[in-house]
Amino acid sequence: PGVAIAWSSAGPSTATVDEDGLVTGKVRGRTTTVMAKAGELADSVQVRVMDQIVFANADGEIYLIHDDGSGERKLLDSGGGKPAWSTHGEKIAYENTSGASTQIWVMNADGTGKTQLTSEGRNRAPVWSPDGEKIAFVSNRDGGGTDKIYVMNADGTNQTKLTTNAV
Repeated sequence: PGVAIAWSSAGPSTATVDEDGLVTGKVRGRTTTVMAKAGELADSVQVRVMDQIVFANADGEIYLIHDDGSGERKLLDSGGGKPAWSTHGEKIAYENTSGASTQIWVMNADGTGKTQLTSEGRNRAPVWSPDGEKIAFVSNRDGGGTDKIYVMNADGTNQTKLTTNAV
């Protein structure tokens, strides 16, 4: 507390970062490193300036589109929801509903390699960790009709409950 954070970008032509840590992309499709330093502590993160948007419509179709509206492409025909880009933009996590079951799946950014990661309970709202190694999600797998927050490795292994109270 009370220590100022100094922010910097290794590639300011790709992305800049202001004194509050707000990163602004400059060149779409490129990657750079953003660093933070506070006293003796320092860390960095890879930042990819995305040029595409992933979204699900009311029919459960998941689409990829360029930020200028061009290049629309359907990645999933039905059942999809809440798609989320991985940190480096290589994968998309999403919830997929079939009948009464909702599970977490991942696919490559081009729509190939669809893989189911969860199988028990109703699992929703996937979110990637900043390093892209884990996915957090909401699940009711404990029974009792209440949702808890879980985390798992990006390949679906080591599914672990984080909260004990309903969310």
